[in-house]
Amino acid sequence: MWEVLVKKKTKDNKGSGNEISAGKLDLPGAFPQDRQMIGAPIRGEAVESGEVDDAVFSEEMLGKGMAILPKEGLVYSPVDGQVTVMMDSMHAVSLLSDDGVELLIHIGLDTVRLGGKYFKGHVKEGDRVSQGQLLLEFDLDALQREGYDMVCPVIICNTEDYREVTPFTGKKVEVGEPVLKLEK
Repeated sequence: MWEVLVKKKTKDNKGSGNEISAGKLDLPGAFPQDRQMIGAPIRGEAVESGEVDDAVFSEEMLGKGMAILPKEGLVYSPVDGQVTVMMDSMHAVSLLSDDGVELLIHIGLDTVRLGGKYFKGHVKEGDRVSQGQLLLEFDLDALQREGYDMVCPVIICNTEDYREVTPFTGKKVEVGEPVLKLEK
C-alpha cells in the first residue's frame, strides 16, 4: 500500500476550496528481487519518451524512461529515498531511491523559464521522502494557457546500472501504478 496525499474538493461557508489529506492507494503485489517497479509520480497518460518534443528526452540523453501527459498538477514520490536536486524553479526534481535508482521527474518543457511561477514545492534538496509523498504542485491550467507543452518526462538517470529499463506506456495511469520496470 502507498500512503498518498490526495486533493479533495471541499465546500465551506466561504465557497469552495481544496484540501490535501492522506489516503491509501493499492499497488500490485511483490515483485522478484531482480526487478524493480517505479510507479507513476503523476496521474495522466503514459507515453513513450520518443514522443517528447525535446531531443534531451526523446533521444534518452539523460537516460531511459517514459513521460506522462498530466491530468492534474500534483507530483508524488515514486520511491523511498532522498531529494538530491530540487530546482529553484521547481520544474524538476531528482531523487535517489534507497535501492540506488537515480530518478528525474521533469514538469513540462521549457518551464524553467518561468522561474517557479505556477509551481509550489513541498520538499527541498536533502529531504528524506517516502513513496506517495507529495513533492510539488503545479498549476496545469495556467501553464497550458501560457502555451507550455506539459509532457512530464520520468527518467532513470543511472540507466547503465540496469540490464533493462522497460516502460509501460500507451495507457492512462494513476499515481503509483507501475510505469517503469528495472532489471539488474
